[in-house]
Amino acid sequence: MLKKVTKALVIAAIGATSMVAAEKINGAGATFPAPCYYDWAYNYQKATKTRVNYQSMDQVRPTYLQTI
Repeated sequence: MLKKVTKALVIAAIGATSMVAAEKINGAGATFPAPCYYDWAYNYQKATKTRVNYQSMDQVRPTYLQTI
């Protein structure tokens, strides 16, 4: 009986969390693929009404390349 109740509670919790939709997705990464990501984010927002915020970041140069 306890297993059935536990299973039912787990299923209910999963169902409740899947009904909550994200309003905004944040991400950051490389500058090279950024134009593709912006296009994908625009189309995703039109299809799902979920805003995607992608920030392209400059690549950090390793310290051994900064030495003379």
